[in-house]
Amino acid sequence: MRGASPAPGRPRPVAGLTGSWRPPIRGTVALWVAVLSPLAACGFPSDPDPWTEKLYVTSGFDDRVYVVNGTTGIVLDTLRLDPRLGEVDEPHGVAVHLGTGYWYATVSHGTPTLWKFELATDRLVGRVALPQTGASRIGLRPDGRTALIPDYFRGAGGRPTSVAIVSLDELEVRGTVELCEAPHDAAYAPDGRRAALTCSLSDEVVLFDPEDSTAAQRTPLEPGARPMNLAWSHDGSRVFASLMGKDQVVQIDGASGVAQGRVDTGEAPAQIALEPDGTRLAVANRRGGTVSLVDTRGLRETRRIPVPGPSPHGVAWSASGDRLFVTYEGATDGTGGIISLDVEGTVLWHTPLGAYVLGVASGLVPTPPR
Repeated sequence: MRGASPAPGRPRPVAGLTGSWRPPIRGTVALWVAVLSPLAACGFPSDPDPWTEKLYVTSGFDDRVYVVNGTTGIVLDTLRLDPRLGEVDEPHGVAVHLGTGYWYATVSHGTPTLWKFELATDRLVGRVALPQTGASRIGLRPDGRTALIPDYFRGAGGRPTSVAIVSLDELEVRGTVELCEAPHDAAYAPDGRRAALTCSLSDEVVLFDPEDSTAAQRTPLEPGARPMNLAWSHDGSRVFASLMGKDQVVQIDGASGVAQGRVDTGEAPAQIALEPDGTRLAVANRRGGTVSLVDTRGLRETRRIPVPGPSPHGVAWSASGDRLFVTYEGATDGTGGIISLDVEGTVLWHTPLGAYVLGVASGLVPTPPR
């Protein structure tokens, strides 16, 4: 086993919460955006040596985001997202946009918020309060200018809860839409005009236009299906949703909203991620203690890999597509963490982190000169 990290050190308070943060120099931001923008348009660089892959990992019970080197598993930094000292605020969702050079995290409890950071420096740019009870995952529009954030509130008593539409340039909530009960994940289609939404308590997936949600298309599922997380195919013709209550992933037509088929995975699939070339899905099976690889062309599971940690939750692919990063929550009295696997199932590194480890997102930055 390679590169296991030492126990994380003392977390660094997020600059800006203590009055020490100053806005980054605009020229610096522009430089990083210019460097990173070609990655979004042309794919990842063929020579990875000049680039460092950074992972952002949310830890819900200790209010931290860990920054981890994707090659070695070493913890590079620890950010404390903890507005209410002594309370659990739960950093939950995390997302990276290479083209704009920013990454984002949600804090779910207290006053739910979206936080924005520079990818190059991990400096806080700002945050915005969300008009909801519990913020979950972050759906970034392909151009990186807008985000959809569902209100995963399971105590609404059958009432719909909202999806916030956030302008990321201004960090302002532009509006909300109410489509179903306890939505958990919202994801823009590759064309940026449509989006999909998983509705965990009403057991449906909804396709909608965030600018005009009146013509939403609903895909009803059987009671107890509990759709949770989403991934679109690269061409936008299909959307995949994990069904935590049925141990399956469902494929839905991206235009009509018609369910086209299902594939069995491990028990209680949570987050799913599409391989960079679009041919496979990785599925973290929370109760099954595994990660599934699913062929998107034939809609079949090709491999099921054990995860050495309880309750796998988040999953992301490396930029090169030859490795997986899988988080596990940990037991109620133990530590969660993150592992790196190759596609054959070999553990490359294993890093214990905090408590109730949830999401993971990957970003590339230029490697500093040695």
